[in-house]
Amino acid sequence: MDLDRPRRIILIEDDANFISILKYHLTSAGFEVEGITSDEAINPGAGQFRPDLVICDLVMPVPGMDILATIKSNPRFRQIPFIFVSASKDHQDKISAYLSGADDYLEKPLHFPELIAKITGMFKRLDVIQQDIYRDPMTNLYNRRFLDQELPRQLSFHQRHDQKMIIGILDIDHFKFVNDTYGHQVGDIILENFAKVILETVRASDYVIRYGGEEIVVLFINSEMQGSKATLERLLEQLANNPLHTIADNQNNTPIYISFSAGLAEFPIQGENGDQLLKEADKALYEAKTSGRNQVRIAPNP
Repeated sequence: MDLDRPRRIILIEDDANFISILKYHLTSAGFEVEGITSDEAINPGAGQFRPDLVICDLVMPVPGMDILATIKSNPRFRQIPFIFVSASKDHQDKISAYLSGADDYLEKPLHFPELIAKITGMFKRLDVIQQDIYRDPMTNLYNRRFLDQELPRQLSFHQRHDQKMIIGILDIDHFKFVNDTYGHQVGDIILENFAKVILETVRASDYVIRYGGEEIVVLFINSEMQGSKATLERLLEQLANNPLHTIADNQNNTPIYISFSAGLAEFPIQGENGDQLLKEADKALYEAKTSGRNQVRIAPNP
């Protein structure tokens, strides 16, 4: 559920020609689109099933209402918007579709500019809601709720593609001293600027999450351990040479430098699920803290 990526749409339709036409219009509008025919398995439990919207024909060999019921029965996917398209103009079909959980019902032939406008408007409304749900308001990083949902998906993806993923937990050193000395308002500024520097340092494909307090989790996607460690060490060097904030008063300017400690764990070597990996990364973080701080430690192999 990357809030910054293009929206994904799945088209379920037994007419391959209609899929091609609709896919062309939606792709031209900037959406990622996958078309599947009604006789293909629809498995919301599978890791590859991650749409932001489902557009489904009503009348097919596998009835559209059955597909809707399958998706809505899964707690992880019941919030995915679902639009029926159909040549049927029967009002009872529309009523049944809405009562079963469909978000819209569009009659064929479709007016494509109107469809795209509806979808765009719907996603704009969802963006506002999801920003409130999955973003930390202070740092604008992803929050722990996002991590709880995205981490299992990423692990499933990396397992299917036989890829490695690195999880890092970063903790600002002596952050209580910053708050006690300069006040919580300055502490908040430090956190905001720390988040910005992390985002500027890691790759665009990586995820940065405010885990709690001054702790930040980074998901290094399809990454090697030494490369992830080197990235965090570059970040430490940058922070050592550049203050995150400067307090100006009547007599002088006081620059505030920070460091952090970090622990890294690798999927699947140090764990095969999110809880295990976070636990191992946290152990490595504790080792970094107790060994003098301002360093990155790697969880040992089991």
